[in-house]
Amino acid sequence: MQTIHRELRKMLFCLIEGIKQWEKDFTKVPDKLYKGHMLFIKHKAMADSNIPNNLFDLIKTLKKPSYKWGIPQLDCLFSSEAALIEPGYGLTIEADDFMEAYQSLDEADQSVMRKILVLCRVQQLDKEYRFIRTFLSKSENAVIDSFSLNRHLHFHLENSELKELVFQCYEELPESIDNYKECPHCGWTLQFRNGKWSCNKENVCRFIESFEDVANFQYQESEKIYRMTSGIQRYILLPGIQEINYANRLEKQGYKVETYPEVDMYDIRVETQRDIIDLDIKDYRSASILSDYFNQLPINQLEKYHANSFIIIPSYRLKISPAFIDLVNSKLDKNVKEYIRIFSENQMMKRLKEEK
Repeated sequence: MQTIHRELRKMLFCLIEGIKQWEKDFTKVPDKLYKGHMLFIKHKAMADSNIPNNLFDLIKTLKKPSYKWGIPQLDCLFSSEAALIEPGYGLTIEADDFMEAYQSLDEADQSVMRKILVLCRVQQLDKEYRFIRTFLSKSENAVIDSFSLNRHLHFHLENSELKELVFQCYEELPESIDNYKECPHCGWTLQFRNGKWSCNKENVCRFIESFEDVANFQYQESEKIYRMTSGIQRYILLPGIQEINYANRLEKQGYKVETYPEVDMYDIRVETQRDIIDLDIKDYRSASILSDYFNQLPINQLEKYHANSFIIIPSYRLKISPAFIDLVNSKLDKNVKEYIRIFSENQMMKRLKEEK
């Protein structure tokens, strides 16, 4: 079964990465898309004879929920209700989440945040890393003018390589600032799609803040404006807002709190009268993808989740999917359950009060 799961993960990775490459140049089919297609055919053929033997049929299939693909055991790794491609938007948020989980397990992953993390760990830049993560976790920095961005980095970062890497977390606005509204939750750029204002691909912010009255950005057309890249908004800013808010909530309860201790070994460290508690906040839409992320972790990485360390699921995620924690737990391998203990924000707050 592990061999099949490895092949299915490879299939999903190649399909997603191949589609990303193909979108840049439709005149050439990328090698990864071809390999993903061949793996798809292999596992589909083992189940039935309805095989998508050309790219047109493959793309048509990938627009359907994955349970309709007819590939056994895929639901252990990927949401059965999710497609890989959403017409008009491209790759789905579940596809993005899969790639984030898949690549974060790969030490060779060269994403910008991985580069920042590695550099700060090698050079023991704990203060600098904490500044960067905190800076990228504030809604007021989601969209920022060139002067302000340069000023913040000049005053807080001496390392020129780190400065350049933080710049890579941003992009110039692809359109005029007048074409966007400001997200009332994360501060990112809202775009008008299908008759409503939407924030990035998942538009999860609408579950947290009201979108009834959204504001314009207070920038001049002549200013050079940057926004966080889509990936930084989704995987750093959004969970970062939850991390900072939860840390502040804990401090108000009288706990001593440290964010991103030991250069991001954990998201939050809480000191009670009796113990040190380490918390990691995980924000995924798919329970299958999150559980598979933990199931893939080698023992040496699982062991960081000691007796007083816990996984926290953000409150808004549980409002969207109340059974999320139970679903993740049901899909964890038996040996993984010895390390991974998952709580809601309120459950952990209650546990910490019992520690007093």
